[in-house]
Amino acid sequence: IILPANTLSAGGYSVANSCRFNDGDSPKITRTLGTASDRDKWTWSAWIKKATNGIDQVLFSAYSDASNYTEIRFDSASDALQVRNKIAGSFAGRQHTNRQFRDPAAFYHIVIIWDSGNATAGDRMKMYINGVEETSMNLNNNPDQDADSWINYTVAHSLGSLDTSNYFDGYMSEVVFCDGQALTPTSFGEFDEDSPTIWKPINVSGLTFGTNGCYLDFEDSANLGNDANGGTDWSETNIVAADQATDTPTNNFCTMNPLDNYYAAFTYSQGNCRLVNSTKGFATGTFGLTAGKWYWEIKPSAGDGAYYLLGIADFITQGTGASNYLGYTSGEYAYYAADGAARTNQNSPAYGDTYAADDII
Repeated sequence: IILPANTLSAGGYSVANSCRFNDGDSPKITRTLGTASDRDKWTWSAWIKKATNGIDQVLFSAYSDASNYTEIRFDSASDALQVRNKIAGSFAGRQHTNRQFRDPAAFYHIVIIWDSGNATAGDRMKMYINGVEETSMNLNNNPDQDADSWINYTVAHSLGSLDTSNYFDGYMSEVVFCDGQALTPTSFGEFDEDSPTIWKPINVSGLTFGTNGCYLDFEDSANLGNDANGGTDWSETNIVAADQATDTPTNNFCTMNPLDNYYAAFTYSQGNCRLVNSTKGFATGTFGLTAGKWYWEIKPSAGDGAYYLLGIADFITQGTGASNYLGYTSGEYAYYAADGAARTNQNSPAYGDTYAADDII
């Protein structure tokens, strides 16, 4: 059971919004630079929460053509984080982690540094995850000294894609690009003073962003590509106002959990907030509960809503048989659409009204 992580402690800096990328919509946020700047030194930072594993998905890229691009991405085969810089068909700088990024329940903070002018080869590419440098690499080919990246060149730069492919699926928050600087993670976050293993965001508005730098905070739903630093705005493609989310690294939301897809019956989309299936299925959320008061909403949509069971699942006693349903055991409680009754321990006590598509439960 994966418990919520990176949640705001009292008095901390609060992040208001994220942007949801639904890969089925081919979403991206782009800007083609009008003026080239420092291709040898830059820093990219973002908080991201993945919704899907096992697909190539790009977080940030600069693309000239299929033989010339720079990308930060998750790999389909391993879910490793990779930085790849290709010039004239050959890679001129690559890092691939051994670590696999498969957690759909919490935000990762990713910092990528390109500093090819550095005299120390091992310092020319760096990546940090939640404030800690990633050093265990499956592949670590540093660029030659002063080797150019495509970042900061006059080509299309994209959040969430490599040109028209490899779309990201999940949430991005607090996206920062600093031109001409090799910064450390402490420019973007800090360890919590009360829980020193928890990395949390800080206010980045005071940073120097450089000629082509930007700060996307996603706080304007009508202009999610707005540069909060006052620079040139980025353009949204297949991203709409409804893709502004309040699921952030300081207010991490429970979503449905694609890692617990009972009978593999469900298709997940919209940041794991929408589920579709055509047969029996059993889906759970990303937060395991032990105590406290909890609130959530579910909206049944089109289809045969008579067989919805919504409620609380017990992982300890839940069986795997096809005849088991939510409320089958004594530790589970469900609300059944067809008769409005509850279900617990194979009993059906009276509970409420029947419900159907488009009702809010």
